[in-house]
Amino acid sequence: PLHTTRIWLAYNFAQNTAMEGLGFGGGLRYVSEFNATFDQTLVLDDYITFDAGVWYRKPLRTGQVLKLQLNVENIFNEDYFVRASDRGIVHPGEPLLVVGSIGVEF
Repeated sequence: PLHTTRIWLAYNFAQNTAMEGLGFGGGLRYVSEFNATFDQTLVLDDYITFDAGVWYRKPLRTGQVLKLQLNVENIFNEDYFVRASDRGIVHPGEPLLVVGSIGVEF
């Protein structure tokens, strides 16, 4: 693709408030139209997908930070193609996807 853009905005609540440690964000991914790898006459449409996430960070006594996170990708379940070799081999993008994670930052 000629143009690829990803924009993500995030907000973390201030320390010493009831919401300390909580954060959320959202954004979009844009990919302009592009040609298949081997069949240059095949043009794949441009697409935009929207993503969001919410997380909670809790400092541990050891100095590390426990992070719980939930992300939702392709919120509106947009149908799109991420690549193609020719008309017979076209790879669709991920549908709506929810991912939860637990991690330790140190």
